[in-house]
Amino acid sequence: MFPNVNLLNILLLCSGLLIPVPYLIAQRLPKWQMNETLKNVICYWLNFLFIIILFRVLIGSLLIVTPMELSGIAKFYPIRIAYPNYGLFQGLPFVIFCFVILAHIEQICNFISGHSFKYFILYVFSVILLLAVGGIHGGLIDGNIGIANATDHLADASLNRTLTDLFVTHTDRIVGLINPSYHAPHSSSHPAGSLAYWQIISHHVSPFIFSIINVLLFSLAFPVMYWALHKRFDHVITLQSVIACLFIPSMLIYGRSDDAVYYSLAVTVMAFIFVAVHEKKYVFTLLAGIFFIGAMNFSYASIVLLPAIFLFNANLTMTKSWQYIRRITPHILILLTIILIAIIMEMKITKFDWLAAFHASAQHNKDSNIFSLLAHGRYAEVINHRIMAVCDFLIFAGPLLLYLFISLFKNRRKTPSDWQIKNVALMLMLFVLVINSNGPGEISRPWGSLFLLIGFFWLPEFFIQKNQITRFLLIQAQFAWALILQVFLNFSW
Repeated sequence: MFPNVNLLNILLLCSGLLIPVPYLIAQRLPKWQMNETLKNVICYWLNFLFIIILFRVLIGSLLIVTPMELSGIAKFYPIRIAYPNYGLFQGLPFVIFCFVILAHIEQICNFISGHSFKYFILYVFSVILLLAVGGIHGGLIDGNIGIANATDHLADASLNRTLTDLFVTHTDRIVGLINPSYHAPHSSSHPAGSLAYWQIISHHVSPFIFSIINVLLFSLAFPVMYWALHKRFDHVITLQSVIACLFIPSMLIYGRSDDAVYYSLAVTVMAFIFVAVHEKKYVFTLLAGIFFIGAMNFSYASIVLLPAIFLFNANLTMTKSWQYIRRITPHILILLTIILIAIIMEMKITKFDWLAAFHASAQHNKDSNIFSLLAHGRYAEVINHRIMAVCDFLIFAGPLLLYLFISLFKNRRKTPSDWQIKNVALMLMLFVLVINSNGPGEISRPWGSLFLLIGFFWLPEFFIQKNQITRFLLIQAQFAWALILQVFLNFSW
């Protein structure tokens, strides 16, 4: 009668037992004396969680009563990439420490803001917080190792005797011309520079030190973000926006992995472009190009980084699109020139063809993209992957960004010609990201820099519209959700 009964499908179905939880919490909200904005944030988030639970129950029901087996569907969030935090007991002191930070975030921000060495203090705070969040999963050392101890990554980093060999063989290993091929999907879906970073670091330091290095590099992004935003906004709004970006769940989860190095490079690029466009200083465009070379060798996600930065940077309305295009054209030409020179020089020096490697990576993953799935009639799988992409993105974006998206939608102008360029760009970016996502979700890792882009270009203006009390309530709600995710689940970042 029930042809496909197994533990995972039963767990999906049993998710329905959680349905009363968000409902009961929502029923009690009106009785609380709370800020109206915070009440809306919590209601939006509870509704979102309620929808996720319904999707899980629906999928569990379908799988139990039908014989179909869909790739990845049995791992629908959060079973897909998360498992219980078995290291919670050892990590309890760090849980308490993080909740102390949550309770005193206003005092912490005031301390940083009033300190003459605020850039350094902000950097130190970022390092301590990222390590403390890692400690939740089993203590300072064990909790912060994570992916740095992944055997498949380490095996790939040991395939080549030298870095020269790695760059020369990278594309051929992806397409299968050289054996053994890569073990980790990460190696086939990233440029050679990412694996070279693994080869250098993993051969010289322990996994714990590897994670520490990633934290130290990633934490540089937040003083850089502060420097750029402070060019346009006062130090209070700037600092609160930067702290809110640091509290984005995806940043705290993956901020100790090698992906965090790409996030830091991406933030540096967006900071220089932000200043270059608004102050018409082309020297910052040149600096952005230099850091972009590093970003493009860490992740192919850099392909969307530049257009996103320029489009998200446009506060003008659609009627002034041509005016904005003329303003950014010199910057784009400078960057494209630097990128072209870099690709040619890299090919000459290392024999690594970045464009060929990108094409090989795309071909390697072609069977899991939406076009391939539709061509083979795997419609249910297409829907499943899209659902997971949306859930994955919003879960790791957090309640603050969800509230931001809803506010932008509610406050949109009636005439499309009066819409801001950057709001239209955000809508298109999210649409493309969901439609073209390869595989069953996990948007938060390869596209993690997108969260920082959104925070960088929307949060300051959004926070200006709120009073001081409301801003800190929003920041606390964001951090609270990030901690709840970490306390109960380990995402094996």
